[in-house]
Amino acid sequence: MQSIILCGLGFMGSMHLQAYLAMPSVRLAGVVDKRKAHARKTLDQLGLTKTPVFPTLAKALASVENTVVDVCLPTDLHEAFALEALAANKALFCEKPL
Repeated sequence: MQSIILCGLGFMGSMHLQAYLAMPSVRLAGVVDKRKAHARKTLDQLGLTKTPVFPTLAKALASVENTVVDVCLPTDLHEAFALEALAANKALFCEKPL
């Protein structure tokens, strides 16, 4: 079972989440989104009531082990989040070049 931390639950993050939900070997370990109420509402609507929402990637990484970090944030935030994930020795999925 592969655990995913999804950074950003906007349009693209929601698309990635739908793909992950279709994969039986993937588990959403947490979401990083500064819009906690929005993220919580989206997760609850999908029945993911126990999935935590973190305000920062650092807090997510401190709480979840053995994860892949998927960066689905605005383009200008990709580099910082990607480098933070890599510095934590995590596998990274980032659609945009750094």
